[in-house]
Amino acid sequence: MTTQTSAPPFIQLHHEDRAALRAELVAGLLATPAHIAPKFLYDALGSRLFDAITELPEYYPTRTEAAIFQQHGADMARVVPGGSILLDLGAGSCVKAARLFPVLRPSAYVAIDISVDYLRDTLQQLQQQHPALA
Repeated sequence: MTTQTSAPPFIQLHHEDRAALRAELVAGLLATPAHIAPKFLYDALGSRLFDAITELPEYYPTRTEAAIFQQHGADMARVVPGGSILLDLGAGSCVKAARLFPVLRPSAYVAIDISVDYLRDTLQQLQQQHPALA
């Protein structure tokens, strides 16, 4: 295992059309009843708020997933080839995937999320904790 000398690239394929987003938001707020798409809540602050929500006793999915990974991580590792790339859709804080690093031993980690700035910050921290993982 070698240590990365530089941070892996951060690739952002989608770039917002701010005028279209503004028009969508205004149309939703002027509708009866008013509404907005959840995507407008996933900025850095909204992502941190969601992380806090996942810690509440009433929010069970995070604990359930963690228990599944704990109980079946070794079974997962037996069927996932060593050195595979771990692709994480809806990565958020990347905590779930990071729990799998020791058992799956991926060669690379690709995190995908709607909250670009939050993901970028999270990946920088994760890279410091796992410098050998691209």
